[in-house]
Amino acid sequence: MAADAYLPGWAIQKAPGRLIDNHGRFDKLAKDVASVPASQFAGKIGAHFGDSIIESVIWPGITPTAKIAQRTGMTITNCGGGGTRMANHAANYDKFSFYRLADAIASGDFSQRIAAATVIGGTFPAIAARMASVDYSLLDYLIPSFGTNDFTGAGPTCPIGTNADITGATFKGAINYGIQTMS
Repeated sequence: MAADAYLPGWAIQKAPGRLIDNHGRFDKLAKDVASVPASQFAGKIGAHFGDSIIESVIWPGITPTAKIAQRTGMTITNCGGGGTRMANHAANYDKFSFYRLADAIASGDFSQRIAAATVIGGTFPAIAARMASVDYSLLDYLIPSFGTNDFTGAGPTCPIGTNADITGATFKGAINYGIQTMS
């Protein structure tokens, strides 16, 4: 893949199974997204998972997901939710951790996320509905952008783990588990 053919955050290009890393640096995001030729991604379909950074408005009036879609010509569903993590999390929030989302995507069953969203409240019922409405078989890109709450969020923080980890107990393990589960 060419150096200029990537998306910010951890982006998994579904068809060839590539993992692309830009560590979610949003100070660099605007420049990176602006430099991507829209023709490379025009008409592609994606889903963007992440924490409040993805859910919220960062640029005046626009979320990171909308900014990426605007600059690339992709159709992207924003599935970000405040407080979520890559790895394990407390009770109902764990249903929105990346490694648990991988289970839901692989099985096509979002009922646990919908039930947890009802308990969490706020914007989560709408987020769970968006997640459940995506036809994952049509996705060209799945863009998970987590990390902030794994290392700085409320409750116990998440250890980084090792490259061999394959559980949701560590950050690297959650990435590995998610990719293996959806592959």
